[in-house]
Amino acid sequence: MAAPQRPILPQPTIVKGGKAWSDIWNGFAQNTGYLRSLVRYLQQYLGLLASDLSAPSWAVTVPGSNSPYAVASTDVVILATGGSAGFTVQLPPAIGKGRLLMAFKIDAGAGAVTVAADGTDSINGNSSIGLTSQYALARLIDAARGQWLLF
Repeated sequence: MAAPQRPILPQPTIVKGGKAWSDIWNGFAQNTGYLRSLVRYLQQYLGLLASDLSAPSWAVTVPGSNSPYAVASTDVVILATGGSAGFTVQLPPAIGKGRLLMAFKIDAGAGAVTVAADGTDSINGNSSIGLTSQYALARLIDAARGQWLLF
């Protein structure tokens, strides 16, 4: 009885070209080393990038005792309490960069939360706006030099 014939397996082109399987394996191992180095580099880079970014204070809760509150460059949402005496949120100068801000009056106190424009700037033509009821909201955009608009 004749011995069974071994099946002929297809060989990748690189092996047909004279390379041995060990050469292919070494190539994979070398590429894996390159990939590991790349991953390590990216982890370090992203870690440095993340440490350079300051965590934005996008939502700031300010009690009425801190009046007036000067809006910080990282603020997006200001949650303010008017209390009984009122509270002022002082906007930065409007320079026309399209910055968005939101100011909320979060308490039911009698005091209004006043959103005041800087210097000669205006908010829809006025020097300030008042938020008098709980959960009142002012959505503002830095529309042009000296001009904040409600939207």
